[in-house]
This record gives sequence, C-alpha cells and structure tokens, in this order.
Amino acid sequence: MKERLKIAVQKSGRLTEKSIELLSDCGFNFQLSSRKLISPAINEPLDLIYLRNKDIPKYILMNKCDLGIVGKNILDEYYDTEDIQVITSLPYGQCRISLAFPENKLPTSFEDINGKVIATSYPRILERELSKRCIEVKIINLSGSIEVGPILDICDGVFDIVSTGSTLKAHGLIEYSILYESNVVLFKKMSLTDEFVQNSVSTLKLRIESSLKAKNSRYLMMNAPVSKIDEIVKLVPGMEAPSIIQLSTDATKVAIHGVIDSKNMWKTIEKLKTSGASSILVTPIEKVLE
Repeated sequence: MKERLKIAVQKSGRLTEKSIELLSDCGFNFQLSSRKLISPAINEPLDLIYLRNKDIPKYILMNKCDLGIVGKNILDEYYDTEDIQVITSLPYGQCRISLAFPENKLPTSFEDINGKVIATSYPRILERELSKRCIEVKIINLSGSIEVGPILDICDGVFDIVSTGSTLKAHGLIEYSILYESNVVLFKKMSLTDEFVQNSVSTLKLRIESSLKAKNSRYLMMNAPVSKIDEIVKLVPGMEAPSIIQLSTDATKVAIHGVIDSKNMWKTIEKLKTSGASSILVTPIEKVLE
C-alpha cells in the first residue's frame, strides 16, 4: 500500500501557481522550492511532482504518479483517454482553440474550409473536430509560431489557442470559429485500484469541492419585516433554506441568514434592499461541506 499520494503538476507557470493555491486552500502545506522537482506536504501524506505538461499523463499511465493536473486539451491531443478518468474539472486554465484566417482568405461558409491547408500544434483535435462536421483539410503540424504560417505562405489558416485574440490580430488573422474549449482537470489512471489512492481521491475531491463552493459563495445576514419573509426567501435560498430568527426587540422584524452566489451578489443585495431588508451584512465563507 502506498504511503504518500503523488500528484503531478505543471513544472512552472500560471497553472502551477493556481494548482498550489487550490491544494493549499484544501489544507495542504507544502515545502516549496524553485530548485526542487518535488514539494512534500508537511502536514499530509502528499507530494507534488513537477513535470512538463505533455509528460504528466505519461507518468500517470506508467503508475509513477497517482494523480495529475493538466489541461484537458493535453489529454485529448497526446493520449488515448480510454484509460484516463477525469475526477473533477477545475476553474482555471480555460482556453479555446479556434480556426483563424487572414482577412483575404476568410471562408464565406464552413464548407469553404474543405481542402484548405491548416497549421496547428493540435492536429489530432483538429482532425477529430472537423470530421464531426464532414470537413477535410490538409494539416501541417507546427510546434510553435503558428500565427506566422499564413504570412510565410505555409498555410491558408491556423488552428491555435486563443485567449484575448491580440496575437491573432497582431499577425493579421481573424478568429473564424471556435472548435474546441478546454480547462484544467484533475485525473487518474482508470485502472488504478490501490486502496490508499482511492480513499485519498475521495477525500481530495471533497476538499476541492468544498473550497471551490466556498469561493463562489457569500454568507448573508440581514433584518427584514415579517411581512416580506416569503419575498426575501426567494432571493436567498441558502444551502438548503435560510435561517429565520425573531428579533428580541421588534416583533415585526426577523433576522434572515443565508448563502448566495458571489457572482450575483450585488444584484441580489439591491433586490433585497428594495424588498425591505436592512442592516445587510455580507461575509466570505472559509469552507462549505454539504
């Protein structure tokens, strides 16, 4: 039986920082060092292993690491995913991979892409997505500087990761169609049966879900007229239902405590104020377990 859980993460970069932040929020304290390729947790039987993005699934499939954190696009492009199980999606590393063309080569319809020469670092994803649409192209596999392809007359268009679109614009390219969207996932080898790992996965997934739910929620406290309870409860559903407490000094008012989505916090507060709520307090939530 394993004594420590090994999680493979990106060697360096923004995904590394986000992954460490997430795991720290889940209660793991790491001995971090920029010179080491392993960071052990000092309070839990868990080690972070730093690897190149493309190599992370390889180490998982070779049973050298137990879990991996990587972009779904890496799994879909470079690996046969039949023996890979995604445990949960993580709320960072979102990206889209799009077809883009120079303005003078912009297709007038999707069918016009047939026969075009497309440069990409993701030939497998491109071929799969176009085959769904019954489109055939000539694919040129380039590992970098994709956007320069049309300028050097290597290709008609590109299939590349897009964030803001500024890189495409700088090279005279127009984003034509989003074919694929990705985000970071936590995954393991499907056939892995080690009892320690299985139990650790369940615990880790619970902690991650708790931490993420807390980040996306706010605890709300307010006073409200008794006559407005039904109206306000609809705005503050809570985890199961809001708590309603009679005020000791005013029989016409109650205190209402509940949980709201942080994304809609201000709109909810404004509606509550309009409905007669007063003394509204909003606080962050450390963790949420349901």
